[in-house]
Amino acid sequence: MHKIYILYGFELKKILMRKIVWITLAVMIALNIWIPFADLSSMGYWINGEDYTGYEFMAIDRDAARKLSG
Repeated sequence: MHKIYILYGFELKKILMRKIVWITLAVMIALNIWIPFADLSSMGYWINGEDYTGYEFMAIDRDAARKLSG
C-alpha cells in the first residue's frame, strides 16, 4: 500500500510541474474573483423604461425579496 502513495505523489508532482496547470489555476482564481463583481458594474437593466446599474438593480431586487419574505 505504501507504494501507491509514492506513485500518487510522483504523478501529482509531474502534474504540478507543468506550466499550463499553473496558468489555468491563475485564470480560474481570477475568474472566481471577477465574476461576482461583474454584475455590479454592468449597465443594461431596464425596468419600466428606466436604465439601472447593476448595483441599483441588486438593491431593488433585495428590497423586493425582503417584502416577499415578510
